[in-house]
Amino acid sequence: MRWLTVSSLRNKLEELFGADLRSLALLRMGVAVLVLVDLIRRARDLTAHYTDGGVLPRWALLEHHYNPWAVSVHFIAGSWQVQAVLFLVAAIFGAMLLVGYKTRLATIFTWYFLMSLQARNPFVINSGDNLLKLLLFWGIFLPWGEFYSLDRVTRNSFAVSPRRVFSVATFAYFMQVIFVYLFTVMMKTGVEWQSDASALYYSLHMDQWVTSFGHLLGQLPEEALKFFTVTVVRFEWIGPFLLFVPVFTTFFRLMTLAGFFLLQLGIGLSFKIDLFAFISVAAMFGFIPSWFWDNFIYRKKIKEDMAPSSGSSHSADQNHFFKDLAVFAREMVLIFLLIYVFLFNVAFLPNSKFLFPSKLVWIGNFLGLGQNWAMFCPSPPKETGWFVVPGRLKNGEWVDVYRKGAKLKWEKPVLASREFKNDRWKEYIHVISSPERQKFLFYYGGYLCHEWNSKHAGSEALEALYIYYVFSGTLPTNQSSPVGAMLLWSIACSDEGRST
Repeated sequence: MRWLTVSSLRNKLEELFGADLRSLALLRMGVAVLVLVDLIRRARDLTAHYTDGGVLPRWALLEHHYNPWAVSVHFIAGSWQVQAVLFLVAAIFGAMLLVGYKTRLATIFTWYFLMSLQARNPFVINSGDNLLKLLLFWGIFLPWGEFYSLDRVTRNSFAVSPRRVFSVATFAYFMQVIFVYLFTVMMKTGVEWQSDASALYYSLHMDQWVTSFGHLLGQLPEEALKFFTVTVVRFEWIGPFLLFVPVFTTFFRLMTLAGFFLLQLGIGLSFKIDLFAFISVAAMFGFIPSWFWDNFIYRKKIKEDMAPSSGSSHSADQNHFFKDLAVFAREMVLIFLLIYVFLFNVAFLPNSKFLFPSKLVWIGNFLGLGQNWAMFCPSPPKETGWFVVPGRLKNGEWVDVYRKGAKLKWEKPVLASREFKNDRWKEYIHVISSPERQKFLFYYGGYLCHEWNSKHAGSEALEALYIYYVFSGTLPTNQSSPVGAMLLWSIACSDEGRST
């Protein structure tokens, strides 16, 4: 076994777990673009979602959902002006990350501001938001500013880097992305995902989440939907391992990446879950092998850049010693955090006997490493629902407050996902309607009262409103059960439009 040498083993490990710096640069730019797009989209509801005059005042969150380790600068004030300034500062750091200027500093602050914003209103975030935050965290330790960046342009031309890097940080980044798929499929233990393969059918009949395309896809023959269900489950099982096949690695990795991109394309076309599919696609950019760049982007193979060796003075030796010590300490921390993340995921598995140490939970809260990938797990819900908010005016007339005064309608809409202003509002309303968070409906009702009465006066002012969840079960065939309604909360509005 002469071929199995230390050198060849290291080369193989570098091929499997190392990353091309151009791929990491693409990852950086993809993440930065998504951060900026996310800020723009969130800014549309800046007052409603992030100020004391919105649906979640600071004191309400601190009183009922306080997390002492979720340090957020967005709690410093409840006015829209201060929040707007914080959005602008976050956008500046996001733009710095995009162009690769002071890349590590920009990554740290972009990560922190995103984490801070998510902590200010945790009821409007989804799994994609969590993944974006995690990519930024691991990006702090990645050299993703070495290519396609202002840092590279302004750096001394003699201090350039090689085109590939293999480190604990690249391994941790790879594993974080793998955990998303691997732990998601391990949580799909319901019979709908396993024996009868009906999960996709039920998922595509959750009208509050599906797009028009997804609604159309849900009308496919039962056997076709079963085939797609089985295909998705099997690919989520084998895909993560195909990325690290030790032979013909480039071929398998490119084919597997194409498979993941197609999977996310299908999810993005079928479900309204904000930027989730785009974030999931961007998360895979760092896996793109060097062969892609050398053969499709650059026609001529680029010679490896080599940094010149420094002198052998005693001072240089000391500097190398302390630098190596710092690198060793950093890698030990990364190994600990990667193990932490792995065990955190294991604790959420169905029937898991592992209990995550409660004394260590604060680390995940503080660094934003807490994660749970239970999407449509263990089984997809078997009902679709929508909200109706009847409001009684002072003149005795009833209006639909949720639909800006339209005539009350209780019947099932053509597509419930269209009833929401956007995906953030959909996430928020569904989260606060859950039994453990229904107390927050008080603040949502108060916001609706204020919004209505700020535009209507006298007999047309809102006197009271009632928040109903209307639902319809999904049967095994393309038929639905009778419609039912559940009163979640009732609100009496004051003359000023605030709940009492």
